[in-house]
Formats: sequence, structure tokens, C-alpha cells
Amino acid sequence: MNPYSLHIVGHSLGGHLSGIIGRSVIQQSQNRIKLLRISALDPAFPLFYPITDGSLPINVNDATLVDIIHTDADKYGAPVVTGCVDFVVNGGTRFQPGCPVGNFTSLCSNDTCSHQRSVALWAESVSTLRPTFLATSSKFPSFKIHMGIECPIIVSGAPGTYLVETNSEPPYSTTPKFSLS
Repeated sequence: MNPYSLHIVGHSLGGHLSGIIGRSVIQQSQNRIKLLRISALDPAFPLFYPITDGSLPINVNDATLVDIIHTDADKYGAPVVTGCVDFVVNGGTRFQPGCPVGNFTSLCSNDTCSHQRSVALWAESVSTLRPTFLATSSKFPSFKIHMGIECPIIVSGAPGTYLVETNSEPPYSTTPKFSLS
């Protein structure tokens, strides 16, 4: 396995675990090897913030490209941007369009709908033959990149926070279809 071409995807605590794996590869290789990409899908807020045990959340240094999709900040998702590219979907907080609004029993499907939405968005980006989610830079509105599997690996000059709007049900992408041919 070539670690230079490895892409790790993790959701919730798995997003932070992906960062730990990336840091371990760097440390074990004595800074000679860095993973190509880590995609964190709404990395966890509970059990990780505030940081008290020396653990580090996923961060920009864990791979060549660290892209993060935020869909439930301040509840189950982390309330901070720590990637090379952070995609803030529909404001990044609950309640995502199409998710029920209310006070629910913790961890029931209605309660985690916004947190799980990051997985559905990622799955949609992987399952299509065309780039689906067009994201707008929060600092430079005329600059756009694709969220999900089509996020560019080389983002020099393009790191930062990107805003994404979605539909309330599949297909979630609001980007018009186009041909890659």
C-alpha cells in the first residue's frame, strides 16, 4: 500500500481517529511520509471538546489535504474549523434541511439527523459520475471548489472555509447537472 496515495474517510469520532492515524504515519516515518488525504465527516464535538487529555482534534497538518464537512456544529459536530478546507453545509449547525426540528432523546435518529447528513452528502458525492456539490469561498465569493470526493487535492491558495447549500432530500446537491465530456 502506498501511503502517499491513501485517502482516509471518518465520521464523528472516526474523523478525529483519521487525524490520529495521519499523525501516527508522520511520526512513525520521522516526518518522511504524509497521507494524501483525510476527509472528516462532521468530526465529533462530545468526548473531544474541551480537550483535556492531550488528544488533538483532526487538523490541517494530519495529511496533504484535510477536508472537513460540518453539518451539526455545537451538538454532535465540532464547533471549530481545523482542516485545509472546511465545508460548512447550510450554516454548519442543526437543523439541516429535511431534518426534524425539536428536542429529542439523545442519540435517537431524529436527534442525530443533522450529524448523519454529512455521511449522506459524502455518499452522494461518491456515487455520482459528476461533481455534485459546488462550494463558495467564505472570503472570496467568486472562488468555488467541489465538496466531497471531487475536492481538489492541490488547494494551495484555496484553503479556508467554503459554504454549501443543499436540498432537503436526495439528491441533496443543488448544483445543476453537467457533462464531464
